[in-house]
Amino acid sequence: MATVATVPSNNKDLALVLQGMLNNNWSQSQAPLAVCGFPINAKITLTAANIANGNYILISPALPNGTHVSSFRGTPSDMDTGGSPSLAYEVWAVTVVAGVVTADVLKLVASSTNAQAAAGSDTLLAAAQNRHIGNTYIALKITAGAATAAAGTYKWGGKFYLGTYKPGVQEQPFIGDAEA
Repeated sequence: MATVATVPSNNKDLALVLQGMLNNNWSQSQAPLAVCGFPINAKITLTAANIANGNYILISPALPNGTHVSSFRGTPSDMDTGGSPSLAYEVWAVTVVAGVVTADVLKLVASSTNAQAAAGSDTLLAAAQNRHIGNTYIALKITAGAATAAAGTYKWGGKFYLGTYKPGVQEQPFIGDAEA
């Protein structure tokens, strides 16, 4: 793929949160019969240059092995301010090597035009629910550049867990509300 990944600077706080959970034994081996759930909330600031056609914008740090996605919601601001907006994107779990996206692993959100006018929220595809996305990053994949690009934000949240999802087994509850 060889597309250079963009990492907005405000991902550092999110990386520290994930590292803290790992340091506090939030691991797959901690509870083999239960789910260790954790919410994530983040707000990424994007420049007009970030949203050019073909760009990948990493919105998460590397997710630890064993991470599964349970829910996801993203809410963009208006980043295409022209009279005939064209901005479109998808949300993917991707692999990255040396700052370059090497593979689209799992599509989390179908093609969205919500950033054309801050019109709605992106939600997780049913086919992605409870799927493993460990050892990946979450990224916006710009599939059509903006007609009149403008800086903006992408707020996102979701519920993720480490371990194997087993319906009917006693689960540790998710703490807090992770919806963006």
